[in-house]
Amino acid sequence: MALAGTCALVIVACGSTSSTTGDENRQFANEASTRTPDTELTVTPTTVLDVDATPEIRTPSPGASPETLLHARGAPDTLYIEIDGHLVSVTSHGGKAVALPIELPAELRLIDSDASPAGDRVAVLLEDAHGAASLGFFGQDGALQAGPFDVLREDAATPVTDAPKPGQYFVDWSPQGLDVLVSDGAALEAVRDSGAVERVALDGFDGVLVAAERSPQGSRIALQFQAEDGGQRVYVRDVTTGKTRDLRPLSVSAGEGLDHLQWLPNGSGLIYVHGSLDRGVLMHGQVWVYRLGQERADPVATAGQGGPAATITDVVVSPDGRSVAYVISLLDGTKWSFHSMWVRSLDGNLIYRVPVVPRGVVGYVQWVSGGLSWEQRRESSAPGQLLVIGANGLPNVVLDMARSPFAATPEASPEASPVGTPQATPIASPVATP
Repeated sequence: MALAGTCALVIVACGSTSSTTGDENRQFANEASTRTPDTELTVTPTTVLDVDATPEIRTPSPGASPETLLHARGAPDTLYIEIDGHLVSVTSHGGKAVALPIELPAELRLIDSDASPAGDRVAVLLEDAHGAASLGFFGQDGALQAGPFDVLREDAATPVTDAPKPGQYFVDWSPQGLDVLVSDGAALEAVRDSGAVERVALDGFDGVLVAAERSPQGSRIALQFQAEDGGQRVYVRDVTTGKTRDLRPLSVSAGEGLDHLQWLPNGSGLIYVHGSLDRGVLMHGQVWVYRLGQERADPVATAGQGGPAATITDVVVSPDGRSVAYVISLLDGTKWSFHSMWVRSLDGNLIYRVPVVPRGVVGYVQWVSGGLSWEQRRESSAPGQLLVIGANGLPNVVLDMARSPFAATPEASPEASPVGTPQATPIASPVATP
């Protein structure tokens, strides 16, 4: 998971999470370790007529309440963010957020990081001055728990050469919390906190590996490759049998892009954003869901509310797998501006517009135990605030980055709200002007 756009908060749950259906049928992302692989949904191929047709997105019911869609059971309490170049864990104590630095070795450079499903640890991919990669496991108190271990080397005893690598570094924690997947675009390894490293075979695949996502029950791995001409393909490999399925509906040609690939919490399919590429930037992005065994993917959400210059720049599936939160942004030249943030049910019947201040910059969107969290800034260069909104519909400022000891400017901005204090008047209709 790339560091940019990765947020971490520890927040106590607030408000009601009532639903029209019972909890017994849900499968939550953070509870995957309690299930065995054979509980993963069986894939039954489905014959679908007219596979070239694009189904319409159903018009949602207006005015859904936050308590209807903001279900966060199973989300972590502690997450991790970057503040002024420091990797930091953010934890809530008595209604106030406490930020603690992750004590990285001084001689190593941070490449990427990903929090464990429970949020109690963070895996950090590091690089030394010679380009050799290593992986360290750190606790939420910032202390090193294990490693750093050598990774992404055929033979750790062989000196690293100056030969160029694809450069697609990423680290991704398995939903079971047992190991992490690390890659440099050419190789993929599963690494445990004991230091055991297992190379995952990528024979038969062409291109650079840009994403690898282990399924919630651990029995499958989704692999996303980018070919030399820019086209992309997604495969699902069975970990036990080694059999691989080419997901044809997720294949895109040069000039198109696919991003934010992630599993549904019950392992039945994948969520992603698909759009066109404009000078390497994903535009006109739409959220799609692909359910294993089907012949095509189904659209979930578009950026239509923002007009022709809008695109979806972030999406995260809810812990119960029933909805997705997504951000619509506008691109004016090289400058991004926030348009709106929404939560939409996957069946397309309900939608909720998250109250966010207008004319700002929004990022770090994540589900946490208290609801949905995000960072918002008045300007791209200004210190931001981390907020969370739960079933009561009131955005709550949990951390003011301007007051953080790691921020370059520790003074609080005039608009800043005290930590732990709900905003008195949520703005219901945020629209940004580029």
